[in-house]
This record gives sequence, C-alpha cells and structure tokens, in this order.
Amino acid sequence: MIITTILLTILSAFLYRLGGMSKRDAKKYAPWKWMPSWAVNTKARDVGCAFLIYLWMSLFFPAVVWWVHLIAFLGAFGGLCTYWDDLFGYDNFFMHGFIIAFALLPYVLVEGHLEGYLIRIAAVSLFMGIWCMVFENDYVEECGRGAILIAALPLMII
Repeated sequence: MIITTILLTILSAFLYRLGGMSKRDAKKYAPWKWMPSWAVNTKARDVGCAFLIYLWMSLFFPAVVWWVHLIAFLGAFGGLCTYWDDLFGYDNFFMHGFIIAFALLPYVLVEGHLEGYLIRIAAVSLFMGIWCMVFENDYVEECGRGAILIAALPLMII
C-alpha cells in the first residue's frame, strides 16, 4: 500500500500541475519541454487525477460494486473542474478540496469508514486552502494540491 500510494501521489502531483500549466509555460520550462502540447490541458488534471483516485480506491476497496467507483469518479472529476470562483468571487481552495474529498461519499455509504472519510475531508480541505495561503509559486501550489488527493486516501481505511 505504501509504495502504491507514493507512486500515485507523485503522478497525481505531476498531472495536477500539468493541467494548470499553459502551453507557453510548458515550452518555456525545461522539465516540461518533452510534453506534447495536447497533453498540457486542464483535462490532464481533471480526468487524470480523478482516475488516479479511482485506481487507488479500486486497488484497496476491490469488493465495491462498479457503480460506486463510477459515481465517485464523476464527483471527483466535477470537483477538479472548478475552484468555485463563480460562487465566491475568488479561487476558493478550501471548497475545491472539500468537494473533491466529498466525492468519495458513495464508498462510505456502501463500505462504512465514516471516521476516516470525515478526517480525509478535513485534511484535504484544510491542506489545499492553507497550502495556497502559504505558497505563491504555481509549481509548489499545484503539485501540493495534486499530491494530497492521493496521499490522504489511506485515511479512508480508518
């Protein structure tokens, strides 16, 4: 579980940053020059990170019926698509983290683990909000937000 979580955490950080990067920035910064321009797209984050959450959950909650995975994937995808600036007038990363974490509610309804779920919601919401208040560098902010999506998943087992 530890190695899988670490690998998926790193990949999620990468995809989250990739999804937030402009094509101009991707060409400008050396670590991203090899990336094809079609991959530098917000869907790399939205679909990619939601898929990694699904992958982790399917590995460690294998007995869950398929539609639970589907509903949670769609919820995470939806949460990743917005920073709630239309509602709040600014990018609200607390709400962004809350909604993405909340998307795993179907697992709680069929498997239990309410305590871990609630702790994960608090952890992801607070981490994303506070992280973005502390750091102003796009790489640090987006990699951190992407990483916490997977790094906090083991809390679901509590």
